[in-house]
Order: sequence, then structure tokens, then C-alpha cells
Amino acid sequence: MKTKDEILSSRPGRPCFDSNRKVWDAILEATLRIIDGHPYKRISTRRIASAAGVTTAMVNYYFQNKEGLIVELVHEAFTQFEQMVKALREDSNIIPGQHTRRLMETLLAGSRKLASIIRLINHETMIEDSVIRRAYLGKLSAGTTLPIQDLLQNWAERGIYRGDLDVRYLSLVISGALLRPASMGDRIQQSHGIAPHELETTEWLDFLVDGFERWLQPPIITATMQASTL
Repeated sequence: MKTKDEILSSRPGRPCFDSNRKVWDAILEATLRIIDGHPYKRISTRRIASAAGVTTAMVNYYFQNKEGLIVELVHEAFTQFEQMVKALREDSNIIPGQHTRRLMETLLAGSRKLASIIRLINHETMIEDSVIRRAYLGKLSAGTTLPIQDLLQNWAERGIYRGDLDVRYLSLVISGALLRPASMGDRIQQSHGIAPHELETTEWLDFLVDGFERWLQPPIITATMQASTL
């Protein structure tokens, strides 16, 4: 499949770059809306084209086929997630003591955007011959974990977090606590007795911040914080 830059670059007889980009984005946005709550097999390029206000030929021109479109959607979503986490890592204006809250807020926002995509991936990775499975396991599977690991490593090196914890384990726990619940939808109430809207409350955010703060902060900082509450 052609790269995004190759597709979007201006060429004789083709719309300008900005026009191409608008069509590209419209198709991805329509796909994101459609995959939320619909099985992959029931999603068609015809349906996506109709929702995006373009022709099926245009969808195939940009993405070749439905599989190429979904893979690109996942890639774009993970890239945006990576940029969110990277911006947080490079933010030098975070108030001391607020790093964990900012981290949880960022990851919760990212998890809401990724929810429908993660549900789709979870389903497709169970199918042996799925194109999405091959793409995800081949190059997209680290799309959410590596940015989190890089941030945790950076903050540990700066003394914000403990340096004796394995960032691989930490990213797994954090991803499980934030990304998985958001992707479960109504099933989370059936399995845990938690209504989906509770994951968007201040109570849930405070619970996450308090729990991870105790775990991630260096002992001397944790002891100081506990003493200040006495």
C-alpha cells in the first residue's frame, strides 16, 4: 500500500494536498464511527464511503481495500496516542507532585479515543488468518506500550519516579488499568459491577492517581507526602 505522503502529495490531474488530506481524514473518521459496535466482517468499504461522503473507488484509491484502511486507522490512532504521551514527557511546566495525575489524565483521554479500535483488535487477534492480526502482531503491537515505557524511563531517570521498577511491567499494569477497561464497554458492568460512565468520573481518576502514586514515587517522596496528610 502507498504511504500517506505518497497518496497525499500533489500530482498532475489529482486534487491538491489539502483536498487529499481532507478526504483521507474523512474516510478514517467515518471508519472509526462505523467500527464502534460493528463486527469487522459486517463493515464494508461501500458503507464507509457512504458515511464519508465519497465513492468506493476513492476509498480503494487511498487504502487499496478494507484491510488496508483498518490497518491505517490503527496506525494513525496509535501515532496520535504516542504524540500525546511524548508531549507529556517533554512538558517542563508540570507542577511538582502532579506528574502522576497528568499521566493518568493523558492516558484516560487516550484510552477513550482508542476504545473502539482496541475492541476491534482484541476480536481480530483471535482469528488466525486475520490481516489485522498480522499487522498488529507484526508492527503495531507496541503502539501504546513503547511511548508509556519511554515516559516512565525518562521520569525515573529524572528522579520523579522510582528507578528500581521494571518499566515493562509498569507499562503492562498501567495499560491494563487504563486501556482495557475503556475498551470493555458494557461488559465491564457485567464482570466488575462498574458502570462505563464511572470510568469518566473524578473518583476513578483520584483512585488511579492515589494507587500509582504510592507505587511509583521514590520512598522519600512518598514518606513526605504521607507525613503531610497527618
